Amino acid sequence: MQSKDFVRGKNRTHCVTTRLNDEELEELKRRKGNIPYGVYVRQVLLGRPPKQVPEVNRKAYAETARWASALNQIARKLNMGEDVDISEISRVLSAFRQSLLGIKFGDDDDDHQDQSG
Repeated sequence: MQSKDFVRGKNRTHCVTTRLNDEELEELKRRKGNIPYGVYVRQVLLGRPPKQVPEVNRKAYAETARWASALNQIARKLNMGEDVDISEISRVLSAFRQSLLGIKFGDDDDDHQDQSG
């Protein structure tokens, strides 16, 4: 199987294998994280080890993606001329703002609004 180096536009046609003992394999798994083995080994070999994204950042990225999706759904409805309840928009934007500020209220506690103005 060939893969393509999209940066340089060259096909990768050579396969190199190696054997590891149990401890070496565990260390490789720990270091590579969610990156495929071949990509990780190639990047390390070529002097470009991938940056590991801390778990807290991965969680923040995932949460941001959820908020972006919710806001995009509202925007799509508005762009299509559909009726959108202004209280829904207000609730989503308020919750998004609270999330950005790190304010946590109960999921079903809609009576609380951001009190910082």
